[in-house]
Amino acid sequence: KGVYIDRHERKDMVAYRERFVKILKGLWPFVIEFEDDGSRKEKTYPMRCEVGGLTRPIILIIYDESTFSSNDLWRQAWVKQGSQIIRPKGRGQGITVSEFLLPWQRLSLDGISQQERQALCLPTQVTILFKYGRENSYWEGGHLVQQVTELAIPIAQLAYPGYEFLFLFDNSSSHGAFAQGALLAQNMSLGPGGKQNWL
Repeated sequence: KGVYIDRHERKDMVAYRERFVKILKGLWPFVIEFEDDGSRKEKTYPMRCEVGGLTRPIILIIYDESTFSSNDLWRQAWVKQGSQIIRPKGRGQGITVSEFLLPWQRLSLDGISQQERQALCLPTQVTILFKYGRENSYWEGGHLVQQVTELAIPIAQLAYPGYEFLFLFDNSSSHGAFAQGALLAQNMSLGPGGKQNWL
């Protein structure tokens, strides 16, 4: 009961990691490195790698999300002798914070005028605060795809024109997205009759 198996050292996982690191290493000469204040570090880029050129410097943008639930409690508490705490059964309502990060700050349009942002119908921040719980759904791959295509990419292109972008995502189950009509067991009816989805 509750056995944990660490699969990080499986042969296929090791091979995948080595391939990933090799690709990243090949891109690193093109990746811009920054100081803590956001200024660019002095670096020699490969030939013909220039802002706005055919081969452009790459800005690394990392994605991450955190969830906070109303029933995230300490497992220990001070109580009167002979009494006990009645703990809630579920996690309760919560918030998922979905964010894109640069090496020194969050991805934003802080340096762009309000008129330019309004003309393109873009907010200042890429950050999404998604409330979840019994009434609402949960943060899923479709939400992330929408955030990337409608916010992160346009904001990155407006904030840093003439650059390429490398988005890195961690391996989370919420990042998996399926086509609208994908053949998924959860979308199938258990019995005959009723409304059946076309899969």
